[in-house]
Amino acid sequence: MRGLVFFVILSGMIFASSQTAQAANHYILAGAVGNASGADWTNACTDFTGSCSASSLVRGDTYYVATGSYVGRTFNVAASGSTLITIKGATASDHGSNTGWLPSYGVDVIQATFTGSVTFSTSYWIFDGNVGPVWSRTPTAYGFTFSAMQKPVFIFNTSAAISNVAIAHIAATAPSGDMEKFFISTDNSSKGVSNVTITNNYLYGWQNAYWATSGGLTMDSWVFQYNMCLNGFSSSNNHGEWINNNYGLHTNQITRWNWFEGPQNGTGVIVANNNDNVNAQIYGNVFNNFSEGNGIITGTSAGNLVSPQVYNNTFINCSGGGWIGGNTTGTPIVRNNLLYNMSASAAVSGDYNAYFSTTNTPSETHRQTGSANPFVNLASNNVQLAAETQAGITLAVPWNVDVNGTVRGADGTWSRGAYQVGGTVSSLPQPPTSLIVSVN
Repeated sequence: MRGLVFFVILSGMIFASSQTAQAANHYILAGAVGNASGADWTNACTDFTGSCSASSLVRGDTYYVATGSYVGRTFNVAASGSTLITIKGATASDHGSNTGWLPSYGVDVIQATFTGSVTFSTSYWIFDGNVGPVWSRTPTAYGFTFSAMQKPVFIFNTSAAISNVAIAHIAATAPSGDMEKFFISTDNSSKGVSNVTITNNYLYGWQNAYWATSGGLTMDSWVFQYNMCLNGFSSSNNHGEWINNNYGLHTNQITRWNWFEGPQNGTGVIVANNNDNVNAQIYGNVFNNFSEGNGIITGTSAGNLVSPQVYNNTFINCSGGGWIGGNTTGTPIVRNNLLYNMSASAAVSGDYNAYFSTTNTPSETHRQTGSANPFVNLASNNVQLAAETQAGITLAVPWNVDVNGTVRGADGTWSRGAYQVGGTVSSLPQPPTSLIVSVN
């Protein structure tokens, strides 16, 4: 049978894949009492075992997971071209077969819990809890969750490169205590890990959302988007940064449409540490209530932030080493950002930025200054703009929409900061080409 091209659209992320017409659905339900073939909900597998064994999943197929408790697994099925394996939460509107289905099985009713770490050691996977509103602060609103553990997700294979893994709609709260705790960890020695998308998650208390534990590997085209990141951990023994390549060389990294909120009191929020972060795109984010030693977006003495593009972010009540910190080299571009109630000190110059109730406000040809609180209701975390800003500079796709999908400048003025005032809402933000997998 001739292969068909299909697209999986996941909140702004697109994977294109070669998919056969025989692609099938399989079903996993803790406590199921049928024949465990996984053929429908009556006969669902009870975990990633038997017919649904983690090592024998079928490329091109979808594995629906119902509410219940599941142990950690290593997903290591060999890649076959760019054909995906999709593991996702079952919901009232998306659960495949109706045979044996009950509404109580949905992860939109009670989330599915993984009691051990999951590891992806091959390429082309989607691991998606399937529900969770953008920037929700309610952890039970997300389809998948992990029991408290230091490292719930690994993307790891020391002998082969890995690419095209998506992790989505997960609520993960870090364990307490002074220890290393990373939501995603990769240690691929000298092998690359590329095209990893981390989207629509609730992350609380982590030292890092992700990092690489070995030098020599390249982390190319990682995308971190639509995540709610709260109360990051940092200590003298375990320094915290939300986005930290650590020993991996980070290239073409995208951090967009996330809410970052402190306190953290660490090195920085987005940090080049122990290796360089080259050509990062950082746009549409909110950074609220941080005090970071090196800066909010920064390099370090052991890693340069090289030629970042920092567009249309909102910074609120932040302090420390500056909103753009040191060791930022190359040709940084800093435009259309909005700062409120903080020092505006920065290690690099920018333009078209807005500064409200700031100190150390830099001189810019097209800067905007003011003393009022510009937000609808900051106390309720509504940092949409109460009034239009002065016009920012117009930018191209993919920087032309905000977190809501509102097209920037459609009302005649390109708003500064994370939110656009007025305008129209697009169907989905268009992803950069690095997220589009070539079709076989």
